[in-house]
Amino acid sequence: MWQLARLFNAFIRTDRVRAGVFPTSADTVAATPITLTAAAAAWTWGSWAEIVAAAGVTAEQLITHIDIEDIVAAPGAEGEIQIGVGGAGSESAIGTVTINEAQPNFPMALHVNNATRIACRLRTSTGIADTCTVKLRTQTGF
Repeated sequence: MWQLARLFNAFIRTDRVRAGVFPTSADTVAATPITLTAAAAAWTWGSWAEIVAAAGVTAEQLITHIDIEDIVAAPGAEGEIQIGVGGAGSESAIGTVTINEAQPNFPMALHVNNATRIACRLRTSTGIADTCTVKLRTQTGF
């Protein structure tokens, strides 16, 4: 049976697929999540927050999930997190994730090229500067 598994992995290269998390840490301790802050007006995007610099993206990535922690918002608030790529001040959105009661809706993986800066921003329905912290789960070697 193990021979069949090795043949399968060799054929479709699943043995190269690796899971990761951004931001990363230089040591074995998990990196601190990045804080996003919504603008103080309902459904207005806050500023982009860098998740990882271009130099930290050393291979093509698929962003497969977003971990949202420490949401500070009014009960029943809704929001969106936008994921973008590009240099500071010139980010381009590649996906938007709807959040409701801290549960993200992540319908598909997002492709990011090697050596590309990744950033996120937040907007909510409340009209105050709500916050949350995020990490991105990724895959490489696909």
